[in-house]
Amino acid sequence: MKKQMFCKNCKGIVEVSQRGNILYEILLWIAFTPVGIGYTIWRMSGQKWVCKHCRKNDLLLLTTPAAEEAILRQRKIREELRA
Repeated sequence: MKKQMFCKNCKGIVEVSQRGNILYEILLWIAFTPVGIGYTIWRMSGQKWVCKHCRKNDLLLLTTPAAEEAILRQRKIREELRA
């Protein structure tokens, strides 16, 4: 199952991924092993998650009160636009 969080920048529920890029990591390991090691350590340090759309880490867990409130606000806005 994909990890989902609320992105404050995109204002919606989004899939998230670890910072960095796995493709770059593989290429660095193949071509430049010492640089690949450094890149892997950087990606894994802190386990920061980023939005797949905007690549920012302004994220909230879906279970937090702030995220629940923001989700309700977005639903109300969508309902008003449909009416």
